Amino acid sequence: MQNQISYNLIIVILLMQIYNALLRKYLKAHGVDFDHFNLTDNWDKLQAYDPNVYLADLHARFLALDPQVKLSIHRGNLNTLEQAGEATSDFRQRFNHFLERFGHLSDSTVDFTSVPWRETPELILRLIAEFDPPEVKEIRKIGIDELNIRGLGRLFLRILYQRARQFRLYREMYSTLYTYTLMVLRDHFHALGAKLVDESLLSSWEDIFFLYLEELSDWVNTLTDGKNFSGLVGERKTAIELSQHALIPEVIFGDMTPPLMSLDANKLEGIPTSGGYYAGPVKIVRGLNDFKKLEPGDVLVVPYSDVSWTPLFARAGAVIAESGGILSHSSIIAREYNIPAVVSLKGCMNLTDGLMVEVDGYKGLIFFKSEGGFTTSENKGAERVGSTSE
Repeated sequence: MQNQISYNLIIVILLMQIYNALLRKYLKAHGVDFDHFNLTDNWDKLQAYDPNVYLADLHARFLALDPQVKLSIHRGNLNTLEQAGEATSDFRQRFNHFLERFGHLSDSTVDFTSVPWRETPELILRLIAEFDPPEVKEIRKIGIDELNIRGLGRLFLRILYQRARQFRLYREMYSTLYTYTLMVLRDHFHALGAKLVDESLLSSWEDIFFLYLEELSDWVNTLTDGKNFSGLVGERKTAIELSQHALIPEVIFGDMTPPLMSLDANKLEGIPTSGGYYAGPVKIVRGLNDFKKLEPGDVLVVPYSDVSWTPLFARAGAVIAESGGILSHSSIIAREYNIPAVVSLKGCMNLTDGLMVEVDGYKGLIFFKSEGGFTTSENKGAERVGSTSE
């Protein structure tokens, strides 16, 4: 089942990209900027898959609670929700509904070793308490009914429009289904890991993720006693620690370990996916456990593009992602918030918190900040905080 879902998700993403590209080209031929075209704004079916919409509602309800209750919730105290009784019943029900709907999300929704939100409800409580609704700049977007295109051209436009919307929604639907079923696998490995702990073969159930499936299968089928599991886990943890700062090449040939790639001391270059210039301090966010580090106006640096990172965009002045493309979640949300974004930027996770950088969302360049503002000659003096994309 998981393989079929994965296949469908890949096909849906490819079709979404194709129809978006065709629609973009068609609109451009008629003098319309795709970024200023209303394709999915305020679409209820699509917003149903956006955790930010639900977090905003929960935050508004949180603000209406008793001050003492709010303080306890802000500290992630789950017991407060139970002890407050009727005073928090509505908030509690909606919080539980949120975990049911989005609890499968994690720092990496394609990796079931990553802890899902449902296992860290205290963290989600603090996220709700500190949620900062974005002040998104309103941009007048053109609706399809406003375009002066007639005849067969109108029919062709309508087909492209409907298909682009359809596969945008399908992308979210299949992404949710893929992530949900993947996290079901986590529950099974959790149970197996607990069994290994009971038999003193592992010290923690999470250590099961350092073992190969074949090794686990042999143990389940009593082909091995598993007494070497603890040693294997230790060796693999050490190997991961030694290679955690390696910059992996785009393509690896053969079975040899690739050499470490050095980090350019002056600039980094990636793919520009949301226009604008921005200067500010970077904050490295590897997961929602780091969300408290992000201050309003910081440059958000993330390892990959994922819907579960969306709540952090409300505070960011710009976004940098180590992976992703023009239609990744980071890129889409950055454009919706009108902040610069550069993705597929190797080495960005090796930057240090507080380092001042300048983000060129048009060229995909990240400069280390020097005295006097933006370092490129044509943008010299563009030091103001915020995107200039219009």
